[in-house]
Parts: sequence; C-alpha cells; structure tokens
Amino acid sequence: MSSFDAVEFLSMRMFPAKLVNQARVEVGDGKSREDAEAYIEKVEIYERALQALSDESLMAMVEDERQQDVALLKEQEEQLDRHRFFNEPKASANFARWAKRPCWTLEEATALILGKNPEIVDWAHIEPLIGVSSFAARFADIRRHLTHAQANGQLFDPVSPDTFLTWARERGVVLPQALEGCIDDRRSGTFPVPEAAETKADANAGGDASGQAASPERAAPPNRSGETSSDTIICFTREQSRLRVMAERMKTAGTSTKDIEEEPRADEPEALLKMTIAMAIGRYGFDPDSGRNSTVTDIVRDLEKVGLSLSPATVRKWLREATACLPDRVDEDGKAQRG
Repeated sequence: MSSFDAVEFLSMRMFPAKLVNQARVEVGDGKSREDAEAYIEKVEIYERALQALSDESLMAMVEDERQQDVALLKEQEEQLDRHRFFNEPKASANFARWAKRPCWTLEEATALILGKNPEIVDWAHIEPLIGVSSFAARFADIRRHLTHAQANGQLFDPVSPDTFLTWARERGVVLPQALEGCIDDRRSGTFPVPEAAETKADANAGGDASGQAASPERAAPPNRSGETSSDTIICFTREQSRLRVMAERMKTAGTSTKDIEEEPRADEPEALLKMTIAMAIGRYGFDPDSGRNSTVTDIVRDLEKVGLSLSPATVRKWLREATACLPDRVDEDGKAQRG
C-alpha cells in the first residue's frame, strides 16, 4: 500500500485541472497546448516550493485543507437543514402549552430541548437524516443522553416537566430559557396550595385565607372545582412504581432499612391502600365521614384523561377498603368513632 503523498495532495488541491492539462500537453497543439504548458509550469513551481518544506509544515497544510473540507460539508448540511421540515414555523415548540402537560416522554423532552414541537419533530422522522443533518446528529446525541440517564435511574419515561427541569438544573443540562420560565410559572401558579391553606380555603368556599376569591392562576382543590389535574393520578401511580423499584434495588444490593425490614411483602396491599386513602384525602378532598362528595367522580374522570378506566362502583369499593386503614378517631367522651 502506497504511503500518503502530501505534495501531490496539496498540488491537486491548488491545481485541480493538473491531470487534464498534462494530457493536453501530450496530445494538444497550437494555442491549446501552449495554455496547458503554462498551467503545468505553475504546478511544477508550486510543487518545488512544497518539496522544500519540512514534513511538519506539509502535514500542517494538509490538516488545514482537511479542516476546510469539514467546514464546507458542515456549511452545506446547515444550508440543507434550513429547508428541512424541522425548521418550518409549525415545527417550533409552544413552550407554554407543553409546560402544562402532566408529563413528557423522553423523546418529547429531546425535541423541547432543541426548541421543537414534539408532535412534528420526532425520532421516526429524524432517524433517516442521521449522517446528513447536523440537527439530526444533535437530536440523536441528546436522545442518547436522556436514555442513558433513564437506564441509570436518574429519569423516568414518562417524566413530569418539574422533575425534568430539576434534573436538568442539577446536571447543567441547558434548556431553552423560555421553557424553564414556563415551567417555573406553572410551579408557582397552579400547584396545590399547602395543606393548612387548603383548610382555610375550605372554610371560605373556594376563596383564599382572607375570604377573597381564589386567583385564577391558582387551581382550586380538585373536589370543589371538578377540574382535577391529571398530574394527580399520574404522579400517584409513578410514586407507587418508584417505591417498588426502590425496594427491589435495595434487596438486590443487599441494602436494608428499618422501614423495609419492618414491612414484609405480605403487607404491600395494605401499603397501597394507605397511599390510596392519603391521596384521596390530601389531593381529592375526600371526607370519609361525609356521605356525599365528588371524589369518586373526580378519580374516574382523571383515569379517563390518562387512557385508563374504572367503574364508579370499583373506585368506591377501594376507597371504602382504604378508609379502614385510617386510625380510630376519639370523640369528646373518649369513645372510638371508627374502628
């Protein structure tokens, strides 16, 4: 195998018509031959100058030429990218709308990091462009990074916007400033008020602690407004999954904690009932002592929002079983009201 000839490489870069004019010198005549000979003379002068250089200088010139090729290819890719579907106006993300979503898939998060609408810019359309598009390469790199984070237990798929933003900030992952702002606004404007404030709001029939009407930017407690966010049911389900995964990992690694040692697997159904009644009371405003409330309707509606379904009778049955997990409450005469 012949070794690389730096002089020949640089000569052909400077005089791309070198071989053509050499042929003209051999077979041409008249003016055509004279022009070809003049061209070849320039080539020979340039090559003699190259041969006088050190090997280091020659290779530096070669590397510079190769970098020019890379820059040219990148420029051509960017020119083509400017006319591809992901740079059309409709492909831009509406951050305010996506910040209100209860959760994103990691593929949707990838598109949002790049400022794109996940409903248009997805892996199915991006993958065929790998190797010919610099944008597609960035999409693939971010997607691979998020998938790796999921495999390491740092992220879940799907993931809530708030969890994703916290993860990104902790690890220095740069998100579009507008997207971060929309998520922060959502956190401060629509998350449930603290438990003590909710109690005061109950006394004011949906108002704030001062008796004024609740701000339209803050969501009312689910059981009163009838508009429970699907975040509630999704986050509840996700927390159940996280608890189970954490327990399995601890057992696999030989790690134990007091809570896990004291609560054997046989008590898992009871643990789920305890979480169910806690969520029903804390997030849906369920009152076990009230014969009438909207908790069952709210839960059925939220299940439908995430593509799941349970009958009201089934929800009512599990709430009844979960209620039995509550500790007894004692009246003024010292008699148990629930047992």
